[in-house]
Amino acid sequence: MPCLLKKIQILLFCCCSLLLNAQTPEQADSLLDNFYSSLPDDTGKVSQLYKTGYELRTKDISTAFKYADLCLATAKKTGSERHLAKAYNLQGILYFRTGKLDKAFQYHTEALSLRRKLNDEEGIALSLLNIGNVYVDQQLAQKAETAYLEAMQVFNKTNNQKQVANTLNNIGILKFDAEEYGVAENYFKQSLAIGEKLNDYELKAFANNNLGTIHENLKDFKLAQEYFEEALELRELMDNQVEIADSYINIASTSFELKDLVKAKDLLVKALVICKKNEYSEGTISIYNFLKDIYIAEGNMESALYYQQLFYEEKEKTLLTVDGAGISPGASGLSEPGKANAVVDDTKVHELKNEIYLLKYIIGVLAVFLVILVVAIRRTK
Repeated sequence: MPCLLKKIQILLFCCCSLLLNAQTPEQADSLLDNFYSSLPDDTGKVSQLYKTGYELRTKDISTAFKYADLCLATAKKTGSERHLAKAYNLQGILYFRTGKLDKAFQYHTEALSLRRKLNDEEGIALSLLNIGNVYVDQQLAQKAETAYLEAMQVFNKTNNQKQVANTLNNIGILKFDAEEYGVAENYFKQSLAIGEKLNDYELKAFANNNLGTIHENLKDFKLAQEYFEEALELRELMDNQVEIADSYINIASTSFELKDLVKAKDLLVKALVICKKNEYSEGTISIYNFLKDIYIAEGNMESALYYQQLFYEEKEKTLLTVDGAGISPGASGLSEPGKANAVVDDTKVHELKNEIYLLKYIIGVLAVFLVILVVAIRRTK
């Protein structure tokens, strides 16, 4: 009976997290509070809050933070260093995804310190992996690689093959950024081999996407598209909508290079629907810029200017309303588990504003010129 009760509570918790997405902020808070009080013990609450907050990280970051904050407060009440490390880890992951690298580093190092004290090998390795991700966005490649290699050593010791594969993938990205494409490809293929052995769709999708990005950079667009299409099939099986959109964009990119503009546009339209539905601004920005390039290639300057304007408006809106950059790096190529782009600095915001004002000025001048031209033509008649 206790086992059945626990299963019912877990099911209710999952239903609660789904309902939160359909509520107003006030209703969501009330729903979370009511369910929270129904759980029997604090350690169980920490585990369930962590699980749901982590799952929401790619879907609803603001709600994920509500779970994370409650998870941390509850973990402190338990007095359990193991549960406190878990709560710190979730905070670090969420701050990382929003580009707040200093906060992410702080929470991940606190989690690492507790896990070293507890001699929690798996926890130590996970914290090292997360710290390595932070170092990557701080442009500290050597420190990132050191953290990744130490993490992989532990994962090999504990025989956690999935995390070995994730770490191989992350090291591959470091080598890709250093333009060591052959070395990067080797790491991605090792990750893919483990994914195939485990039949893990997520691992296989990451590796295929990254192999596609390497070959796209090497101008082997046909092979790149094959890898991207394999990644798409796997992401469709997982029904990960944001990453499906990323795959559409990547395949559109190779289609454009292969001169199949119809296919490229069709995929971008599909991706745009997903991006709008999921408020995925980074993907939307990429699509607008891409459609602009396609219409320029077709000689349709009116449509190109239209999407250029949408591109700048969406980018300005994103920079002015979000502290960090987008949710997933897939639209620009590589896939890294838990990876987010770095925060945009004020200089870039001002540069973008200047570009927007310049573009609007040019469009205004062109509009005035066209009016004058039309009037002149009518007078000559």
